[in-house]
Amino acid sequence: MGDWVPPVLCLFNSNDLTETLSLLVAEVEDLEARQEPRPPAISRPAHLPASRPHELWVRQGFWGEKRGKPATERRYATIEIVAVPLRPVRLRLWLWLHEGHHQQARQRRQQMLHQNGATIIAVAR
Repeated sequence: MGDWVPPVLCLFNSNDLTETLSLLVAEVEDLEARQEPRPPAISRPAHLPASRPHELWVRQGFWGEKRGKPATERRYATIEIVAVPLRPVRLRLWLWLHEGHHQQARQRRQQMLHQNGATIIAVAR
């Protein structure tokens, strides 16, 4: 996937949701892209320049006792977030060990983002 990092990334055993490790993304800042102005008519995310194709890639993987070898049981997992082309990017995130899966992680992320008690609601006119 390019130009986007999901709000939560979860590692869990789908047969047993009693222990899930989630990365809850609070902020993604593309430091180099901020230095390059972009034409206002380009419909790309505001933090990405139009002058060159900046992308953020996410790759998750699971493997057995020996990486790259077939396995009946997953032993290890990894999440990689990569900037293409290589450049400085700052991520601010929370690491959360919990029960459940993506739904619980998304709810917790929302609580963390809005922990100051402020709530934003849409008002119909």
